[in-house]
Amino acid sequence: YIMNVTIIPTVREVYKNQFEYSIDRKLIKFLKFVFGKKLKIAIYDGDINKNTNLIILSGGNDVLKKKTHKKDLLRFKIDLKAYKFCSRYKKPLLGICHGAQFIGYMNNFKFEKKKHVGNHKVFVKYKLKFFKNMSFKVNSFHNNIIKKTNIQTKNICLAKDNSIELFKLHKKKMLGIMWHPERCKNFRTIDKKIIKYFYEVGNSFSG
Repeated sequence: YIMNVTIIPTVREVYKNQFEYSIDRKLIKFLKFVFGKKLKIAIYDGDINKNTNLIILSGGNDVLKKKTHKKDLLRFKIDLKAYKFCSRYKKPLLGICHGAQFIGYMNNFKFEKKKHVGNHKVFVKYKLKFFKNMSFKVNSFHNNIIKKTNIQTKNICLAKDNSIELFKLHKKKMLGIMWHPERCKNFRTIDKKIIKYFYEVGNSFSG
């Protein structure tokens, strides 16, 4: 069984009007850590293969500013295409940091401009079988926090300020992680379990 994953990359403007797709190499290594050797990774190149098993909205870019920057507008259009694809074909969508915020943006979450940078604890509010502890540490690299979701969302982990760090949409196969599991010095079992559990159970995401 081959696991087909499509990654939506960051869009960077390296020179004026020269845009490049960017993927953190550690994200690819992390996905191999999660799913094993039988993994086929595709980087978005204008189209999404219907055989993909999972789409990942990677970090980078800014979803909340007015889209005056071309790179952010380009990224928004790509994210939107991936979101609609997953909704139409009922494919799992995993959002990491920026990706989580985009999923929230599409579902009318409430945001607040507040910097979360560095390591901090998150607290488990929705108990799943693999959580051995009710809190654990995560990293942070974002300038906006999710203050409120909606009734169609399970808020799984919260930060000390009650911002949402891990969430799952009830009726859609969409998971948002506000930290960067791929940026940990050593990849962690807890991150692997969260993502594998999400992929394997889909909409029946329960304890």
